[in-house]
Amino acid sequence: MKNSRLVALAAILGTALLVATGQIFASQNESLQAIQQNIKAAQQKLDQAEKAQGTERDQLMQEHMKMMEQNMKAMQGMQPRQGMTMQEHEQWMVDHQKMMNTMMQQMMQEHHMMMEKMK
Repeated sequence: MKNSRLVALAAILGTALLVATGQIFASQNESLQAIQQNIKAAQQKLDQAEKAQGTERDQLMQEHMKMMEQNMKAMQGMQPRQGMTMQEHEQWMVDHQKMMNTMMQQMMQEHHMMMEKMK
């Protein structure tokens, strides 16, 4: 009788742990996807600014700068989840680096646009 209760309790705890781990992973994955979408939206804003002129261009550039600031803060706050395998951790690092590279490219594009304006 006690053994069956212990087995049942172990099964319940094990299931709860799996569910919690899955929710943490899903939450991190959703956060990663949200940041990726925000980075794409910032690129679209920058593309619009590149096609615009005058005050419209300035406004779009300001909006892009704010978006980049928010994305950078989100990226700085990201951390790999606890308990990742080495392979998962390496993939996390690759994904994080890709997003940082994309943001750097946008910053360089924005810089070039600002320098063109000064000519």
